[in-house]
Amino acid sequence: MDQSSEHEIWPESGDQFYRENLLPNGELVLVDKCQGLTLVNRFNINEVCKCYILWETGTVNLELWSEDRPHSKQSPLAVSHGYGVMGIS
Repeated sequence: MDQSSEHEIWPESGDQFYRENLLPNGELVLVDKCQGLTLVNRFNINEVCKCYILWETGTVNLELWSEDRPHSKQSPLAVSHGYGVMGIS
């Protein structure tokens, strides 16, 4: 499975799902060339089975989905991730 794919998403793209061989390899980066900023979401690929992006004018929604399975106190679901904002040089 090749998880090194790169996708260009624009606000007009609407909503996008990425899973299986289109799933980013632990890093989801959105670039806003108008603002000169990038939003980076790094995550544990062992905990994520699907990414969802909804980017509209003025709003962006990034979601990381775990596998669909029963969970309990003994078998919790967890997604470890972090965000960062960087300027474009």
